[in-house]
Amino acid sequence: MTRGADLVVVDDLQSVRTATKWEVYLHGGAIANVDYIKSTGAGGACISFKAAVRSRPLQVWVSAAFALRFQYEHRILEDAIGSAGSRWTSFAGSNVEFVTRALRSNTTKIVGLVTREEFAAFPRDFANVHTKDNFLNNVRCIDAKTSHVHGA
Repeated sequence: MTRGADLVVVDDLQSVRTATKWEVYLHGGAIANVDYIKSTGAGGACISFKAAVRSRPLQVWVSAAFALRFQYEHRILEDAIGSAGSRWTSFAGSNVEFVTRALRSNTTKIVGLVTREEFAAFPRDFANVHTKDNFLNNVRCIDAKTSHVHGA
């Protein structure tokens, strides 16, 4: 997907590439299946997403291992955080500094992105830490007013 594309067309909405989800969920846009396009909106499905970075204030920390392993997603995240209207910020620090900051924060939501291996080391009830995939599920903002699903 090229940034700037507001609509992504896929064969199957259940098989959207993870990189596409990162772009559309964070920056906003829509994902439609081929049937929706062929029918000019009379059939198929088109799911619209509001830009997650504009939805609510959020501080995001990325572990060094995550940044190294998922360079493409990390770049998408940094671009989205730096985009106009973003309410998200990022901060640097060690795993310990992230945990300390997250536990001390009473007003600002703080989340950390880590690899699956790092995730396993955190307490199960520590809700501030996410892997690449569960982060997206927690931040996506479906726009029900502009989404269209036919035949569901």
